[in-house]
Amino acid sequence: MDWSVRTTKLLTGEEIAPSMEAIKQWCGWKLKEVLPSSTIGNALSYFINEYAELSGFLKDGRYEIDNGWIERIIKRFAIGRKNWLFCDTVEGAKSSSILYSIVLTAKLNGKNPFTVLTEILKQLPTANTIDDYEKLAELLLSPPNPQSCQKKEGAIIH
Repeated sequence: MDWSVRTTKLLTGEEIAPSMEAIKQWCGWKLKEVLPSSTIGNALSYFINEYAELSGFLKDGRYEIDNGWIERIIKRFAIGRKNWLFCDTVEGAKSSSILYSIVLTAKLNGKNPFTVLTEILKQLPTANTIDDYEKLAELLLSPPNPQSCQKKEGAIIH
């Protein structure tokens, strides 16, 4: 089969599983040929030891095969962090990460971040119970959806 044609199709778990298992076996063989403490030895050991987690997407279709889409989303945060001089304390950094998480979660769920953040900040001072905090979290989320772990198509972060 022509590879250029093949890459345009989504591969199923049934197509990927044999390759994943073959890679695991290959790593097991190669691990016997290298020093375990070497860089390649560490990489091979990591793959073998974390295989169940690395292949989790085969067992649950809601998981993505990679996390590149979220890495692209947080890229601006990583680039901008040098400009955030107000984060000169651990508390400032924690506050920044909480606010950024709220904004990104709202955007990924198709919500207006300003509206959601305004409503959360209005209600937060009177929140006392777990139910109160859960209602605040619900402001961020779209209605329950069994596919909610999947990448949101069209979720463009500006």
